[in-house]
Amino acid sequence: MRLFPLLTLALAAVTAHAQWEIFAERMPEDGSWATYRVTRKKADEPATTSVIRISSRDGTVVQGTPCVWLEISPVKWLGSRNQGRLSFLIPRAMDGEKASRLLFISREILFTDPEKGPWYMRPEDVTWLTDKVSLASTCTSTPEGNGAATDAAGKEHSCAIGRLASRLAIDPPFAKAQVTEINGRVWRDETTPFCVVRAEWTETARKGDEAKIETKTLELLESGRDTTTPPPIVHGEGFSLWRLIRR
Repeated sequence: MRLFPLLTLALAAVTAHAQWEIFAERMPEDGSWATYRVTRKKADEPATTSVIRISSRDGTVVQGTPCVWLEISPVKWLGSRNQGRLSFLIPRAMDGEKASRLLFISREILFTDPEKGPWYMRPEDVTWLTDKVSLASTCTSTPEGNGAATDAAGKEHSCAIGRLASRLAIDPPFAKAQVTEINGRVWRDETTPFCVVRAEWTETARKGDEAKIETKTLELLESGRDTTTPPPIVHGEGFSLWRLIRR
């Protein structure tokens, strides 16, 4: 497979990082976790549902900055064939602006493939990869007042509502440009881990004259905190193009 089509294929999967940014904005205590029901719907296709788990764990201090791991599972990463645990090592002191650049502010991105083992990316790897395909992204959240939202368990929450708008574009040589736009809303309750009770958006992916539209809804199922000592982090191998080829 040629290099640039390969990178285009891999980075098409990076559009998913925009949805994880909503959890990075308010990182809870170490050991906190929450599960979400995810409903996906494409035109002329039946809806599908799955469950994801969001969690946090200590990331120690990196170059003088206290950090924490944001972990999401099970998901795919960079075109991987298998679902695994995706972890972002990010500063503990976060805000909306930093969270909107999750891919770029992470001190490490670790993907644990259940079959092929773990591998990680450093900031310089992200820079190299995104530069190759001229990746540009924006993500904003605009307050829209307050309102009630019901989680997947039927519990009603008093929430702050935010308008979510995200755009990711890649324009690689020798391949068609791609643009993915996310537009929707997020309902936040500060008394819950990660604060997100519900999120819903429309995701539009454009490539040339083609456009694919998908709607997604995330609903809080359960949450809690695990105070036991987690197992050591296994980082595995560093990023390489070979990883993409044998993904």
